[in-house]
Amino acid sequence: MTAQSSPAALDTNDLVERHWRRIYKLCLFYLGDPRDAEDAAQQVFEKILKKHSQFQGQSAPYTWIYRIAVNTALNMLRRRKIVRWLALEKAGEPRAAAASDPALDMERRQEEMEKRKRLQAGVARMSAREKKAFYFFYYEQLPHKDIAAIMGTSVPAIESLVHKAVKKIRAS
Repeated sequence: MTAQSSPAALDTNDLVERHWRRIYKLCLFYLGDPRDAEDAAQQVFEKILKKHSQFQGQSAPYTWIYRIAVNTALNMLRRRKIVRWLALEKAGEPRAAAASDPALDMERRQEEMEKRKRLQAGVARMSAREKKAFYFFYYEQLPHKDIAAIMGTSVPAIESLVHKAVKKIRAS
């Protein structure tokens, strides 16, 4: 395939290099598990490589990638729920123990798990718009003005969404 000279042409190698870390963090935010997040990020970039010709250039490439990443993470969450449900059907079978990480001591792992549970509980209580605003503000460290542009709303609306999201996490 030859490179297009239109504004919609994307350098897929550049996209992967520039956005891998951000997409991984986004997937980790939604999924809460580093291995799942890495799998999801890899799926996102596989989709981008396959569908880069569909990018129309009507938004920034990251906005397009962000949408693909969120949809991929949400699909993984749906699959995860189905797998859990199927696991309940196999009542009585012991679950395989997770591989232990000798580099981390037990107390530190417990503290990290507790923090992650509280964060996930707070995130679970957020609306979709609150999650997006919270993610962009705290994980991407974007200013309210940029988040408002990405989400198509006003700066005061973003400030309100971030405030509500933080309250839900603190309440968890």
